[in-house]
This record gives sequence, C-alpha cells and structure tokens, in this order.
Amino acid sequence: MRTGDEWARVGATIRALRRLSGVSQQELAEQVEISSSHLSNIENGRRACSPTLAQRMAGVFAVDPKAIMTAAASVDDPPKGAFGRRPIISPRRATARPRPPLHRK
Repeated sequence: MRTGDEWARVGATIRALRRLSGVSQQELAEQVEISSSHLSNIENGRRACSPTLAQRMAGVFAVDPKAIMTAAASVDDPPKGAFGRRPIISPRRATARPRPPLHRK
C-alpha cells in the first residue's frame, strides 16, 4: 500500500507533466475522463492515482505509465516523452480559439 508521501510524489510528477504540456487541470481531467476536483486531489497527494488512470495520463503525455506510478523523476526533471521530446499537447488545445474577455467595455 502506498503512503501519503508516495501519493504526493506521484501527484507532483503528474502536475509537472501537465504544466510542461501547457494543459489546464480541466483539460487533462476531460481527456482522462475524471473530474477536475479528483485530478486536483491526486496532484495534491490527497488521493491515489490508479494504474488505469496512470495509463490514460501516460497516453496523453506520451510517457511510460511506470514513470508516473513510481514517480521516478523529480518535479524539476519530469519524464520525457518518446525520443526525449516534451510530452504531446492535446490536438484540441492547439486548435482552441482564445477566450473572450469576461467583462465587455
């Protein structure tokens, strides 16, 4: 059974990969089919990341699922994707239009 410290390391690795990819919590949560609050709890070490979920996230970031589950890399040096490149950004993100301002003048 994993401890809270291990959950925190796994969550920190997921957060680092997500930030490196330029993906928001909401976008990643939608891609792996969980709620954004569940993802927040995982990133903050309050909930465990299941192997199935780690596999889905690994697919989004193009990394080995073991790199996520073992939290082998430090937060400053997250796992690299295939051939040492940065993780892949969602195709949907690349085509998204800029958001309009909240308040119009």
